[in-house]
Amino acid sequence: GFGILLEIFTTLVALGVVYAGVHAYKITKEQKHLYFAGTFGLLAISFIGRLFTALAIALESFNDSVVSPVSTTLGVSGELFSIGHVAYIWLVLGAYAILLSLALKWDRKRELGVLIALTSVIAASSIDVSWPFHLAALALLFCITLQHYLNYRGTRAKSAYHIFAAFALLTLEPLMFLLARFEPSLVVAGYVVRLIAYVMILVTLWRVFSDE
Repeated sequence: GFGILLEIFTTLVALGVVYAGVHAYKITKEQKHLYFAGTFGLLAISFIGRLFTALAIALESFNDSVVSPVSTTLGVSGELFSIGHVAYIWLVLGAYAILLSLALKWDRKRELGVLIALTSVIAASSIDVSWPFHLAALALLFCITLQHYLNYRGTRAKSAYHIFAAFALLTLEPLMFLLARFEPSLVVAGYVVRLIAYVMILVTLWRVFSDE
């Protein structure tokens, strides 16, 4: 319902960030902007994949409810959900790992490889329960936000502050999903927070590089 609509808008904004990042790379020739665009490309792919998975499951359930036993539908739908779910987690955590390596200016071959390996383990452990994924996302986003705050403290630039504020807001998303077991409405709130954070990032990129 409303959550799917929010995710569609979030996907479109993420693709806008990809375009803005590539535009920034063309202006500055700095690879960090290209990697930044790539991370939001991964996030957009993860959202698109989850939407298509949900659509495929819905269509298959509708068709099989007419011509096939319910048990068969549940089995195939369960496999589709598991594959889509793990792929979504791996892409999101992989994107956050790259964002953290960019924020910390790590050697992308060594430290990033360790983070990607850890995200693979977390993705595998999140097949049946989602809390390891949300906890890992919370930890990664907290570290990213902290680094952007330190960057803002060092530069005092408005753009640095807006990026820090966007990631600080985005950090609330996995926290809301963790707390959603006590208050289900927090799931939709998490989608809204994520969309606002993405819009903030997109607007900041365009404001910075439209002036150059």
